[in-house]
Amino acid sequence: MSLKKILIVDDSTTGLAQTKSLFSRTRCAVITATDGRDALKKVSDEHPDIVLMDLYMPEMNGDECCQVIKADPSFQDIPVILHTASRGEEERKRCLQAGCDVYLTRPFVDEDILLRTVKKFIDIPIRNHIRVSIDAEVGYFHNGKEYSGRMHNISSSGGFIETAEPLPTGSIINLSFTIPNSANRVEAVVEVIRVITKDSDSPSTRIVSGIGIMFLTITWEGKKIIDGYVKTMERKRMTVA
Repeated sequence: MSLKKILIVDDSTTGLAQTKSLFSRTRCAVITATDGRDALKKVSDEHPDIVLMDLYMPEMNGDECCQVIKADPSFQDIPVILHTASRGEEERKRCLQAGCDVYLTRPFVDEDILLRTVKKFIDIPIRNHIRVSIDAEVGYFHNGKEYSGRMHNISSSGGFIETAEPLPTGSIINLSFTIPNSANRVEAVVEVIRVITKDSDSPSTRIVSGIGIMFLTITWEGKKIIDGYVKTMERKRMTVA
């Protein structure tokens, strides 16, 4: 069975890398373009299964590109998701009038939102581990140097740490933190699997620098504490919903 093709279009190098990193963990072929004209060429050459595109770009904006795609009988059935950091009504109208299938604002509250939105149109595997919010101070070591940060979300498989000094993907670190309302400290060896840095050419000021981590080695007690916290927070979230 051939891989599903996802075309990611963004003039921001950081935005492109972040979204590509997210989907590189699925069994999909990821194609990229840096503006609307480049995207039209990729659509013609690759015929992707779905297009994820920024609204504001040089050469040709996302809504203009979307209009061209939807006007072509050969490509009009390709789902197009337009996104922008602006939450204005004018941007929303522009995207919907262009014929996009979904309009999203970023940064996304949870990266799973984008994955689940894409899954509505094409069959892709998504994370089975429930991820919940957390606010915990963390300390970690890499190559003899100590770092610190704050963990913002967590699951039984990993989490996201805000830090002013993101380590590169593939870094193995020793992590230590305390789950809220728990007296026991969690110790773990983790791998950096995703890096987010603030992009000076992005219109959004809400992007947080940090690292996505995956647990490699963790004690049974530590795993029990994390699983208990995740279950408790998920129950609260479901009650509110």
